[in-house]
Amino acid sequence: MFSTGLLLWMLCITSSAAGSAMYLGYQFNFALLPFIDSSKQGTTAVFLYITHTREGRCNVTDVDGSEYDIQLPGNDSVTQFHLPTNRILTMGTAVEEHRAVELICTTEVSLTVMHRFLPGGVADAFPVLPLASLSTKYIIPSVPNNALLGVLSVHNNTNVTVHLNSTCSYSFRGYDYGQGSKFNIALQQGELLQFTSNASSTLNVCNLGRTVVESSHSVAVFSGSPLLCYPGDTCDGAMSQVPPIETWGTSFIVPLVPGIDQYSIRITAVYNGTKITIDTFTSVESIVLNEAEVYDNYFNKTFAVYIRSSHPVLVLQIAGTTDYQVFTSIVRPTDAYGTDYVIPDIQSSSKTYTRQVTIMTSSKCTSHININENWSDRSTDSQTFAIASFYPTSGSLAIKSNSSVCPFGVLVTGTADNEMYGYFSVPVLDNSGVSLEHSVNLTCSQDNWIVTVNTQDIATVFPTSVKKNIFMSNAFCPGVLEGDVLVFNVSYKDCNTLIQDSSNTVTFSNYLIEYERDAQTNLATGAKWRYNLECVFQRHEKDNLTFVPVDKSKVTVLGTSKIQGHEADIKFFTNAAYTNVLNVTLSEVPLGSRVYVQVDTSVAADVKLLVDNCNITTDITSGNSTYVALIHKRCEGPNHVAHIIGYVDKLTRFYFDVFELPHHQDMYLTCDVSFCARIDFSQECQNGCNSINP
Repeated sequence: MFSTGLLLWMLCITSSAAGSAMYLGYQFNFALLPFIDSSKQGTTAVFLYITHTREGRCNVTDVDGSEYDIQLPGNDSVTQFHLPTNRILTMGTAVEEHRAVELICTTEVSLTVMHRFLPGGVADAFPVLPLASLSTKYIIPSVPNNALLGVLSVHNNTNVTVHLNSTCSYSFRGYDYGQGSKFNIALQQGELLQFTSNASSTLNVCNLGRTVVESSHSVAVFSGSPLLCYPGDTCDGAMSQVPPIETWGTSFIVPLVPGIDQYSIRITAVYNGTKITIDTFTSVESIVLNEAEVYDNYFNKTFAVYIRSSHPVLVLQIAGTTDYQVFTSIVRPTDAYGTDYVIPDIQSSSKTYTRQVTIMTSSKCTSHININENWSDRSTDSQTFAIASFYPTSGSLAIKSNSSVCPFGVLVTGTADNEMYGYFSVPVLDNSGVSLEHSVNLTCSQDNWIVTVNTQDIATVFPTSVKKNIFMSNAFCPGVLEGDVLVFNVSYKDCNTLIQDSSNTVTFSNYLIEYERDAQTNLATGAKWRYNLECVFQRHEKDNLTFVPVDKSKVTVLGTSKIQGHEADIKFFTNAAYTNVLNVTLSEVPLGSRVYVQVDTSVAADVKLLVDNCNITTDITSGNSTYVALIHKRCEGPNHVAHIIGYVDKLTRFYFDVFELPHHQDMYLTCDVSFCARIDFSQECQNGCNSINP
């Protein structure tokens, strides 16, 4: 069965620039992950911190299906929500059916999640990517011991392939998987594929660095440890969500967090021949990494490290003390710094954390940032950086730069007895106030992608953008330039469009991409930005006409309630030749007169329209309405009020005699229809009686 009824809704997914994963969105899924050996006596508590710039509300669906409404009061604030039930989360390698928590909001938000083991001793927090920013390929940085990998499916029938690079062996359903294994599985929406050892109470050398995850649909990927031991044998929970490789960056500042004994960096490359310089401000190291290769380096109370690469890389900071306080954080690239932050004060109900904020920016920009703190400067051959670290007062913290050319990065850490969390904060606005979301416009037609890209706006976000390097899916699908607007009018059958078919909807997925090109060879070396596209169509649709009796001998036809975007329509005629259309502006029809009805579609695609049901009803909003069936399951209604004249691929015609339902003033004609491919000869795609199963 092919397509669809009306365009139910259209979702424009904005993703991100290289080095600039978009953390702002409307819909999020994250996995509940174990944070200690399951043999320990205790549970995992989960806290959500929702940062928002406008009032609104969010709906949270817990792993057991429970739903909670959250009001977002005020502007530029943070709303905290504690999932009511704490849980025992098991270790081991398995597919967990109920590990996904969903957040859907009416306004754009960012989400930070904290997991904490109760009664205590293990905690971590990390920002969550919205569904709009997820992708289908990830390279896993991992951590050096007690590693955990989680792959969360956000769509049904998602085929996942994990190319394992592991120092340990994992047992799953009677088979062992280890170094070089290729693991394949199909996941349903909300299922979590989890790789970890059965116990993490002692140090093990399980390391999943260089593992690659590929999937048929977008997935969310989490990497870290239930109990990471660093430095030495001091251990704490550590978890991050892995950003898609399209969003990795080429310039990073990794700061020292005061009070930390030691920290390390783990660099993961996307492309072969990636040249990397690591500048400690006293010495410079140069290395070359190939695809999925990982490099580790350790620093003892070094002020900061500046990393520059020829192609996008991912940088993971791992830091800890000898007091069992450990954290990991995906380091935010410098070209993803923002000018406006609202930083949550992450606390749990039974533990108080001392929050520390570390800010990184250009030395020329310190006067533009609204903090009154001491700055420390360090210089490289080409850059001068300033770093400030301080302990803010309790509550959410707003930090802004008054200059669009002075963005900054923010690392947030929280420490308590034997516990620590740390993560790079997410700005509430991008650097310019203009984003990919405002530069790209998507219209979902019945047959084609219709996408326009304002290249002037793109250049505002990405000054080095080149129009000719923007494509849909790949270099074989360019757009057509009309002035400063790049237009993609492309069939859903072309440009590697992914089609996901379900019983109720058909989903088309694709993306726009701008390639980075080598100046000498003109070969693509990476992605400057990627913008995901998605159109979702319902298989079934409804339309209606309203009757309002003027008196006992007349009925008034008010017209169609056809919503913009609908591709099927109901029309009334006064004659059997279907040439005299009833005027939709209060045409009067005597009771007992015959009305001829046509249900048709203007869809140009090679589809056929099937009228499933048509009813006269007294209330289209209530389940308690009185109704009379005109067409039922593609047959004439059992009371024979209506008579089907005939049907062809694009329309169905029938008639009925206008009647009055007692004690009701308003009556509606409502029809629901289905669409099929014209060449689909299955029973459910045939017109006429008995083509729909009872």
